[in-house]
Amino acid sequence: MDSKQVSMRGCGDKAKTMNDQSDIINDSVVKPLEDYLGLFSQNTEFFSSYNPNMIEDAILDYLRQQGVEPSKNAKNKYKVKFAMTSDDQARKGNKVEMQVQILKVDEKKVCIEFTRLSGDRQCFNEHYATFKNEVLRNMNDVVHA
Repeated sequence: MDSKQVSMRGCGDKAKTMNDQSDIINDSVVKPLEDYLGLFSQNTEFFSSYNPNMIEDAILDYLRQQGVEPSKNAKNKYKVKFAMTSDDQARKGNKVEMQVQILKVDEKKVCIEFTRLSGDRQCFNEHYATFKNEVLRNMNDVVHA
């Protein structure tokens, strides 16, 4: 694939390329995207070419399947706050409050940033790994340099 022919994924759209005049990130975004500043590199973030609506829907669907109700789902930005408990026998009942925010890196890429608000750090890392490697595995499709 030519370096200018990078596929973009969107809501119900066919794959678009960077050569298209319109871009998938801005075409079907329902809420405004805050800019990704990247001032402090976090270990709990990854990047995607998927539409933010699809990413947010996947996160909310997974939380519902787990019986978790978000404590806050921002109406004007891509930010979800929620609390999860650990199923691990050694840490059973450990609760961690976390936030997931989707930020605009550029016209073709977003950052999915996970932040621990309170609770057990190891429990947070396990939940982050589940989101990154299982729930949003296909959406973790861009390398950020």
